[in-house]
Formats: sequence, structure tokens, C-alpha cells
Amino acid sequence: MGAITFGVVMFVLGVYGVEVSEFSILLVYVGPVALLIGTALLIAASRPFRLASPHPLAIIVSALALALHAYQNVYKASSPQFYWLAWMLVPYVLCLVISAFPATRVPAIAGAIFAFAFDLWTYYSVINSTSSTAVLAFLWIPIWNTVIVVPFMTLVAWLVAQRMTPRSNG
Repeated sequence: MGAITFGVVMFVLGVYGVEVSEFSILLVYVGPVALLIGTALLIAASRPFRLASPHPLAIIVSALALALHAYQNVYKASSPQFYWLAWMLVPYVLCLVISAFPATRVPAIAGAIFAFAFDLWTYYSVINSTSSTAVLAFLWIPIWNTVIVVPFMTLVAWLVAQRMTPRSNG
């Protein structure tokens, strides 16, 4: 768990919190690596280590995200681009992969829901903005969802589930 938290903190500090350019670039690289290592350790620690099909709710939320981003890409963009649609769906692919592991099957739903809520909020904010640079938010949303929102909310949901699971005293 500590590696995931460390990874998120280092990435955020690297992007926003540190003024020394060489050091902040290092943090931007170290953060996601620590996040990936922590996520891999969390998944590896889950017993039994087998894959299942993703949770149906994770699939539904991912399908809703696909619909939102397909609409945005086909009807709102000046020229539809498949790679742009694929970029916007990276966090949902992560949710589906995480949901394929038994220990994180249900907690991954929280990651998908919060990523989708963040996408909806960003879409609403951009289309109602008068700023000419508001559309740049669409570049960053998949990164924030993939690196911070999905892992953090999945971790929080997993911790809550662990806390609520009764322990045997034997």
C-alpha cells in the first residue's frame, strides 16, 4: 500500500510541487514506477492468484465511458481520431484488468465510477468554458485517471472492504 501512496505523492509533487526542474522530472518518472510496483505487489499478494472475467459493473461503467468518449470523438471533434478515443479509454482498460483479479474485483468498480465521474465533470466544464485553452484538459484527464484516480479509489475501496470483512479469531 505504501508504494502506491508513495507513487501518487511523488508524481503529484513532480508535476506541481517541486521547483527544481531536474528533481521534478525525476519525481515524475519515479512516481508512476512506484505506483506500478505497488499495484503489482497488491495484485500479487491477493490469494488465490487467478484471473476471472471483469465484474459486470466495471464493464457497464467502461461501456458508458466508451459511449461518452465515442460521442465526444465522433460528434464534437473536428476530425474523429481512433488513437484519441483509445487514449481516453486507457483508465477503463486498467479498471477492467484490475477487476479481473479476485481480490480487487469489486474495488475496481470504485475506480471506474470515479474515473467516469471525473470524465463527465471535465466534459461539462470544458463545453461550458469560455477559455480557449479549456480543451487541453482532455489531454490530462486520462493521465490523472490512470495514475491517480483509478489506483487511489481502488485502494480506498479495497481497504474499506478489508475493514468490513469479519476476521476469524482462530
